[in-house]
Amino acid sequence: ERVGVKPIIAWGFILSAVAVFAQAGAIAAGSSVFLFIGFVALGVVGAAADVAINVSGAALEQAMGKTVMPMLHAGFSVGTFVGVGIGAVGTTVNVSLVFQLAVLAVITSTVAVVATRSISESNGGPAEKSNVVSSTPLWKTPLVLALGGGIFAITLAEGASNDWLVLALVDDYGESRTNGAIAYAVLMVAMIVTRMIGGRISDRLGRARTLQAFAGIGA
Repeated sequence: ERVGVKPIIAWGFILSAVAVFAQAGAIAAGSSVFLFIGFVALGVVGAAADVAINVSGAALEQAMGKTVMPMLHAGFSVGTFVGVGIGAVGTTVNVSLVFQLAVLAVITSTVAVVATRSISESNGGPAEKSNVVSSTPLWKTPLVLALGGGIFAITLAEGASNDWLVLALVDDYGESRTNGAIAYAVLMVAMIVTRMIGGRISDRLGRARTLQAFAGIGA
């Protein structure tokens, strides 16, 4: 609210690129400690940029009067899918991981900073204050706690598939790293399709019913 979403997004991606460069250096030097530090730094600045992007997306959704957040999140899945493809090709032709990280850090941060210019200055700014003031803290509100618990469970399941799918296929089933990347790409395609049509489903069924339905399917 103090500085707006644009500088947070821009600097978040710039610092993310710096963190990825640090990771590349750690890999080249064979230092697991500095690689871990790079991951922590990337997590912090990346999360800050991610929050700002979602705040901006929520403001855009309110201004448009229809559900667009799932479609915006589909862009994240598309980027992941492209990254998986690049990684699979790089692994197949034996391109250095350090080189891949360095090049992708420059490209992704540049694209993100340039794209940030199209975000409205008022997008994601302070919301209008409501006349209704609740004395109950947010962390004690049953609805907030229920949503938080549900989001935690869904994110845990998604994160487990993101982190362990490729490792399980390669280490436990003896598949090649390329096949592991292809399997991960299949997961990303499923996420892209669901997110692209999720907004329309939500507008038709309502957000509560859509959440219940997809949570049930996922379970």
